[in-house]
Amino acid sequence: MNDGALHMNSRFVIAAGGCSAPPLNRYGSSVSGKRIKTHLRQATDDQTMNVQLLIKHPNTSGLQLDPITDQYIPAHYITDITIHFDNKVLMKIETGLSISENPSFNFSFRPERKGILSINVMDNKKLEFSEDIMIDGLSS
Repeated sequence: MNDGALHMNSRFVIAAGGCSAPPLNRYGSSVSGKRIKTHLRQATDDQTMNVQLLIKHPNTSGLQLDPITDQYIPAHYITDITIHFDNKVLMKIETGLSISENPSFNFSFRPERKGILSINVMDNKKLEFSEDIMIDGLSS
């Protein structure tokens, strides 16, 4: 204020996103059934494979309040994603509580031969799930 006084007020706001916003449905996404969905597309240069990786996971941060019970929703989020092509690591992604519910990752790579693309996911509760996809090599 003009006289140097400081005033502060706070109140809880339910936001449409962010680490403390409640999940889209009361319990977050189901963690049963098929949890990885992969879309493959050969790029226009015919040398690159574009991969879209969709992971079904609630990714709750532990900071969200359930608006019905007014209790914190336990943290349950993906911590590691490792992607191999024929047992060679293409990438390792270390994530945390800030990724979204049911996240999507996109990447490109050049498979020079036929092989298996392996996706391995682990979460903070040490639940692991994976998917293997046969990839045909691209023409040179």
